[in-house]
Amino acid sequence: MASSVRKPDTAKLDAINLRILSEIQRDDRITKLKFAEKVGL
Repeated sequence: MASSVRKPDTAKLDAINLRILSEIQRDDRITKLKFAEKVGL
């Protein structure tokens, strides 16, 4: 019997997603406003 569990696809991150990830890793307690300013949203 074959398993129906599917492996997750690996995601490719664009420039904005990389900035978001980097900023969250740097400071996970940043306010939403400061976060948006830093990542350009």
